Formats: sequence, structure tokens, C-alpha cells
Amino acid sequence: MDRHRHGKNGPIKLEFTFKRTGAVLTGTAATPVGKLPISQIKVTGDKISFVVLNGKFKIIHEGTLSGDEMKLKIHNPGETMDAIAKRAGP
Repeated sequence: MDRHRHGKNGPIKLEFTFKRTGAVLTGTAATPVGKLPISQIKVTGDKISFVVLNGKFKIIHEGTLSGDEMKLKIHNPGETMDAIAKRAGP
């Protein structure tokens, strides 16, 4: 899923990749600082939550799934922002 966010210096592109192996979900977030691991992924109905680990910081993502979109609240240390991620094409 691709997501664009506006930082202090303009737009920032992030790409979330999720993988299911049996009942286990894993993932990575491609960011301007490199690929970061995604952990604590939980999906219940249309609700999703996960944590992106950036060094010692945990960036908490909470939101809803609808079709090919994730509407997210992203809780960075010191700020919370809204974002919409859209499924990337095949």
C-alpha cells in the first residue's frame, strides 16, 4: 500500500508491504530512511493496527480498511497525523 505524507520539506512517500504466512502477518515499511520492520499487526473485521519500528521509536498506526484503502491515524512521538494508504497496482 502506498501512502504519501507531507513532511517539513514536502511530500514523503511510504510503502507498506504486508505478508501472511498461515495465521502470521509480517511487514515492512519502505521510507526515506530505508526499510523498517512492521510488528504487532492486528486485523479485526475492518480495523487494523500495527507498529513501525524506527530505531528506538515506535510509530503506532491505527485505522480502518475499506476496499483498496487504509484510513490511518499515525502516532509519531510528538505528533499525530491522518493518512490514507491505497493498494498499489499489480
